[in-house]
Amino acid sequence: MNKQKGVSTTLGILLISFLIIVGIGFICRYYMTSGEQPCDQVSGESQNQITDWQTYKNKEQGFEIKYPNDWYTVNYHKENIIEFQNVEDKLYISTGGPCADCTKEQGANISIRIWDNKGPKLNLDDVINGPVYGDRNIFSYKKIKINELDAVKFVRLMDFGSGWPQVIISSDNEYGDQFFIISYSETANSEDLLPIFDQIVSTFKCYIRIGKFEINYDEIAELQKSVDNGHQPWRLDSEMVLRSESLKYGFTNEDLKTIKLISSSNSLGVYKYEIINKSEAYIVTVIQPIPGEFQIWTIQEIELKK
Repeated sequence: MNKQKGVSTTLGILLISFLIIVGIGFICRYYMTSGEQPCDQVSGESQNQITDWQTYKNKEQGFEIKYPNDWYTVNYHKENIIEFQNVEDKLYISTGGPCADCTKEQGANISIRIWDNKGPKLNLDDVINGPVYGDRNIFSYKKIKINELDAVKFVRLMDFGSGWPQVIISSDNEYGDQFFIISYSETANSEDLLPIFDQIVSTFKCYIRIGKFEINYDEIAELQKSVDNGHQPWRLDSEMVLRSESLKYGFTNEDLKTIKLISSSNSLGVYKYEIINKSEAYIVTVIQPIPGEFQIWTIQEIELKK
């Protein structure tokens, strides 16, 4: 019996050692292929290739990213996930939900998860150290810039010794409400797309989310109740709400210095402000969903000034 236990213990140690070696081997392979260059810097030859790529634009979430011309897209909007996936020498983008191609054998995968944080504002360190990643094995943690956006790049060691690179991008350069989590993975028999991961990430750009936004009246009622109880009194000030909420639509703290009131109507509960972003003027409409004294404000619409 003791001999069997000894053999089991030895096999367990050997298995753990093997998984650790596999994980370390992947990390070394990734950084040998990536060259540890920032994600917003690629070689001249690669840059010429990227210029000719297709562009995926998501107006609802306010971002764009380029991908090779021989990939194709399948879009679903129920989930905030976009996938660039290798399936039988074809690649597609999916925003979650069922699709016919999902039954095929999957290979290399590059996905973007869009996380709209509804709780207290977080920075990138908070995200890494929080409940999403706090219990994971994180290697080679590095802060980078991607087209003027703050980001972190790291390798996360998963189960069975596999580890894949991830990049988390904040839509606000200080404390943001929206984060983009870009991940890479592959199966044993898939084409190795690690060299293209940094190229795809380097093309990520945020822009101002334009349109009329749906108002969740249940959420508004809860916020109003909180304000009535003495919490978050700033929600009773239209400009303070504008300064807080506009960051998640793509504006920066530098843009907020350009805020100018265009028109106002207390009776209707409608204020319009101008904000400048990269030399372009935007009109932001802030409303009281239920007009009246001591009622809260929220952003209803953003449009490019004509």
